Amino acid sequence: DTRVPVTLYNIAINNAQASDTIFSPNGDGREDTTEIKADLTAVADWTVSLKNSSNQVVRSVSAHSANVSFTWNGRDESNQQVPDGTYTWTITAQDPVTQAQASPVSGTIKVDTVIDTSQILEPLSGANLSGTVAIKGLANDIHLGYYPYYFTTWRLFYGQGTSPTQWAELAGSSQPAVLDAFGNPPTLYNWDTSRRTNGNYVLRLEVGDQAGNLSDTRISVTLYN
Repeated sequence: DTRVPVTLYNIAINNAQASDTIFSPNGDGREDTTEIKADLTAVADWTVSLKNSSNQVVRSVSAHSANVSFTWNGRDESNQQVPDGTYTWTITAQDPVTQAQASPVSGTIKVDTVIDTSQILEPLSGANLSGTVAIKGLANDIHLGYYPYYFTTWRLFYGQGTSPTQWAELAGSSQPAVLDAFGNPPTLYNWDTSRRTNGNYVLRLEVGDQAGNLSDTRISVTLYN
């Protein structure tokens, strides 16, 4: 009667997640990567694969460990930047000895590298301004949210001179600025130019989204009161 002890492992994938479910791999230093990670109940062979909306694998990586960790920079197997869109990640794991497989775990990540709308519509660039001026513009994005380094979604500034190095904030909001039912742009701020010294100024509109994108729209104006 010969008996051989056998150890069986049930491989499971726990705590699977993406560190950022929306990110902007555009090389600007903000939210350029996201980490797909999980814990395994034993050391195993694991694979993380990413598929586009057409169910095609754009990136895949494998390793042997008890912890899954893959930092994705938004590039495919040919090191080309993938288009904006929604991508599905899947983690699979298998015991290398018993070939036991864990139940796969999946999730989605959105790649977003642009701000959809960031415009100063009034006044026009190069305009001469006096008195109180309505600054009108648009600020919107499909993934609008709180930009990580600011408290608002959009912020309006002015700077003195033709190439300002210092900026004063006029207004900001966590709500998008969009056209009304009649197609008119909203007033972002009523600027009393009589309180400022005459001369050259720059108006600047920043719009940030939750993917880490930040737009910077500027127009030059002249104050003459």
